[in-house]
Amino acid sequence: MSDFRRVPTSDKFRQLQNAPRSLENDALMSSAVGSHVSSVASALGQTTEIAAFLVADTGKVRTVVSDRPAPPPFWQDDLAGLDTDYARNLVVLGVQDQVFASEVEALAVSLFEGAGWEGPGRISFGRGTLVGPYLLSPAERQALDLPEFTARVFLLEIVPQVGAVMPEPMRGVDPYMDAFTRGLPEGDYLVAVDGLRKVGRRLAGLVRVPDSGYLYVPEPDRVGAQTVYTKQWLSPQQLQNLWAGVFDQFELLGQTDDQYSLRAPAGNRSNVQIIVETADHVPLALRWESWIHEGVFSYQLLWLPEDVAAANEDPVRRSVRIERSRVLGQISQAANLLVANFQARVLDEDGFLL
Repeated sequence: MSDFRRVPTSDKFRQLQNAPRSLENDALMSSAVGSHVSSVASALGQTTEIAAFLVADTGKVRTVVSDRPAPPPFWQDDLAGLDTDYARNLVVLGVQDQVFASEVEALAVSLFEGAGWEGPGRISFGRGTLVGPYLLSPAERQALDLPEFTARVFLLEIVPQVGAVMPEPMRGVDPYMDAFTRGLPEGDYLVAVDGLRKVGRRLAGLVRVPDSGYLYVPEPDRVGAQTVYTKQWLSPQQLQNLWAGVFDQFELLGQTDDQYSLRAPAGNRSNVQIIVETADHVPLALRWESWIHEGVFSYQLLWLPEDVAAANEDPVRRSVRIERSRVLGQISQAANLLVANFQARVLDEDGFLL
C-alpha cells in the first residue's frame, strides 16, 4: 500500500467548529442545511443540530444552523456479523482501520445530491446505499479474499444494471471495468461503481468486484489534475506573473473572450496544460460556498506525460510515479498560489476538495 496521508474529515472541520454562528433565514441557508451537511455534523459529534459551514465574500467562515436533528452518533458505529455469502455478490468498499465512517459519508456527499445517512449503518450513495461499516473478523476477511490492511467494509446495495461484456480489443485499458465479467455496468449502477472507485482512491482503500472477485486497489496519488474555482479572473499575462516561480516558461495555445489555454514544461519530461474558462458547472463539493452563486472561473491544471501509455499502466512504473509526483507537486504549488491570493477552492479530478 501507498504511504498516502489523509486528513480525517473531523480534523478538516475542527477549525470551523468555533466559527461565529448565524441563524439567517435566507435561500443560501436553506440550500446549505439538510442532508448535504450531515457529514459535517457527524464529524463534530453534534446530536441536536446540524451546522453548515459557509465561506463569505470576505473569506471568513461563518456557520448557519438548522434545528433539524443530526443523525445519532450510533448510526456510524461498526456493524458485526457480516454475511460473507451475501457480500460476495455485491460491490464492496474496503478501508483501513484509521478511516472513519464519517469520511466515507462526506465523500458520498461530495459526489451525489441528497447523499447522507439514511439510518444506522446506511449511507445514501447515488441511487444505491452503502451498508456498513462492518468490522471484519479474520475469518470474514479471508472469506472475501481481502488483504490484511482491510479493517472494515461497506457493501453497495443497488440494482446491478449491466450490458455487454468488455470487447476483447478494449480489455486491459481499465482493469476495474475489465473485472465486471458478467457485463459492463450501465446507468445508475455505472455511476455508483465509478463513485466507489473514487472513494476507494481517496481513502487509500480497495473495491472488490463481485463478478470476478477482483480486488481493485487504486493508487491514491494517481489523480493527475487539479481545478481551482474562484471569482477572480486573471489574464494570461497575470497568471504567468503569479506562477513565474513554479513554471519556467509558458506557451499560449489559444484564447477567446472568456477562456484561454496555456502549456508549461514541468517535471523532467512532462508538460502541464492550463485551461482557464468560465465555470458553467460548479461541482457539488462547493455547494456550501456563498460566492459560487455569482460568476465563477475555473483554472484546470492537467498533467501531460511524455509517454501517455506508460502513465496509464496499472500499476505504473517507478520512473513514471516519480515523474508524476514531481509534476503534481508543481500543480499543487500553482493551485495554492491562487488560494493564497484570492478567494478560491481546489478540487481534484474526482471532484473532492483538497
